[in-house]
Amino acid sequence: MMLNIRPLTNTELFEMSIPVQGMQAASDTTMWNMIAGVLLTVAIAAAVWIIINVNHDPDKKMFDY
Repeated sequence: MMLNIRPLTNTELFEMSIPVQGMQAASDTTMWNMIAGVLLTVAIAAAVWIIINVNHDPDKKMFDY
């Protein structure tokens, strides 16, 4: 990422502030979607972990390495 050291012009500041305000308007939905996605990911990961570890016969190898 290239960083410009020179100060920004008013036009650039204005252009930068437009998406931020748009994001703040939809911040509630975005936040809940993010939380739901994280919870879903955690739930799937936990389910996979439980299936691999609990449903595991020590005598029988699941994967032949």
